[in-house]
Amino acid sequence: MKIPCFLACLLLVLPTAQGGNTLPIATEFGAKLPVPAGAKVSLKLPEKVRLGDAVPGVFTVTNAGSEPFEISTGGDYRGTGFPLRLKIRVTDSEGKVLPDESVKSPNFGGLGGSQKIGPGESADIKFPLPGYVALPGAGTYTVEACHDLGWLVEEKHPHPVAKANIEVIMPTAEEILDRVRDLSSGGDDWDRRFQLDKLRHEIFLPALIQEAKAGHANAVTGIAGIRGLAAFQALLDLLESPSADVVKASGAALRMRLPSLGDETPRQDWDPKFRERLLRAALTMLRSRDAATVELGASFIQAQGDASQAKPLLEATQAALDGPWEIRSGKGANTLDAPAPLRCLIQAIDALRGRGWRLGPDPSGGSAVILAQFRELADPNIPRPATDRWKQTVIAFSDANPPTFRQNAILAIPTPVPDEFEPALMKALEDKDWGVLRSACEVAGKSGRKAFIRPLCQIVESTHETFVQSAASSAAQALGARVELWEAWCEVITDQEHMYEALRELATGTLDLTSGSGGGNSNFTHEQRFAIRDAWREFLRKNHERLARGERLPLKDASVSASLTGSDINASDPAVRFSLPDGKSWPPEPVKEDTSH
Repeated sequence: MKIPCFLACLLLVLPTAQGGNTLPIATEFGAKLPVPAGAKVSLKLPEKVRLGDAVPGVFTVTNAGSEPFEISTGGDYRGTGFPLRLKIRVTDSEGKVLPDESVKSPNFGGLGGSQKIGPGESADIKFPLPGYVALPGAGTYTVEACHDLGWLVEEKHPHPVAKANIEVIMPTAEEILDRVRDLSSGGDDWDRRFQLDKLRHEIFLPALIQEAKAGHANAVTGIAGIRGLAAFQALLDLLESPSADVVKASGAALRMRLPSLGDETPRQDWDPKFRERLLRAALTMLRSRDAATVELGASFIQAQGDASQAKPLLEATQAALDGPWEIRSGKGANTLDAPAPLRCLIQAIDALRGRGWRLGPDPSGGSAVILAQFRELADPNIPRPATDRWKQTVIAFSDANPPTFRQNAILAIPTPVPDEFEPALMKALEDKDWGVLRSACEVAGKSGRKAFIRPLCQIVESTHETFVQSAASSAAQALGARVELWEAWCEVITDQEHMYEALRELATGTLDLTSGSGGGNSNFTHEQRFAIRDAWREFLRKNHERLARGERLPLKDASVSASLTGSDINASDPAVRFSLPDGKSWPPEPVKEDTSH
């Protein structure tokens, strides 16, 4: 049965002059103008809804003045599905303000922009009310809304606030089932998951469990949005579902709720009585052939495991090491994490070690045991073994496959680096796997050995991957590299994707810039990028002795030309620009001509 939509709406408007804003808005970056005198806002919501409905809202900005003005919106909605710059406060009939749920939402930015509103015109900002508040039950609620709109937040020009009332009624058992079934049995689209997550009330839990048991993994999203032990118990029960998708969805939801072992903080979502059953499920998951399922089992052990899970954890790690592997290199390569499921298995091994588990003085076993030994050797809180056998093990396996295995051998090399480890680390700086290469750079930077400067600079010049280049550059600087490093970065300028990184490193390394903040423009032609590269080559040649001594040249130095940033080509949008402490920028913004006369 489809739930009918209530169409009647209540509209209330508070003009700027009435009391002003009391919601936590902030001045948007770059805002310069106060709230326009003619700005009015209004709020449109359904007059009556059932608990669990979508509840669409519209915040409207109207120009009631005689002059046009601009508003700025967006830029804050990626990852949420609703605008975080719009602030909502909901109060129940007794005057109690409901918790703001939007503060828990991730903010991954988004596209912003401005819009001009002429006299008598309006602009709408649409939003779902459940993104901001979990309505607790039936009753009448007052909703207040405000948005910074790109204007200065100041007491003498307060932002207008809009208000509307909304009545919430409780759904019947049949309506609950229809709502849950409609959301759970459809496609796995973002809007369905969003609405399921916002159901939140325990009255929906039985219907959600029913749908999840029927194999609808979407329903798990709804269960995950409900707090309390009953929902946790339901998720734990669903780990025994015959549906692999339901198991993985339930496991992912449980992982978000698990405290670390020994954490005694009272939690509404956790009871220690669940631990034994959770760890039994973890051991079953570790035996799966599905990497995502193995990762979930490892994450349970990471949170709640102890030494009794070490043996099956190592067995799962061995299976992962024995499986297929690839060299991580090229565009899009993940150089920060071990491939699944090794990343989570290693994290679980580290967690057990943090709780006191040790391999023992003479561990025996396959590559998983040796990897765990490497993790112990790299742990600064654990003394190294008295004998030198561990050194032979690290050197012997520093070039062994798979890449994650030898990467951990490299990380076990002590720093500063003793003589016997230098050849192994030097070889690792030639590794074709960029994850191994990045780790080798980090160890080399702590080695205290200037012999690594040249290969590190060569990595900066030849391996155009942000995290590898950054690790190599930082390591070379830590070892005292100067001109040789800047010359390497100079050759990266011609790569359009990494042009800005190269110019930022060059400018902050060689010039007297106290701030690395700013922006850049990579939309330069091939010929123009080479021209900027040649300008830096000449700059480094002229100032070689000064830079080699560790000097950083003042911005007013005669050799610091516009050609270093491309501002001689595009003065308004150079390849790199830095914000200075005095509010100005380098290179300077072009002076705009006064066309008013």
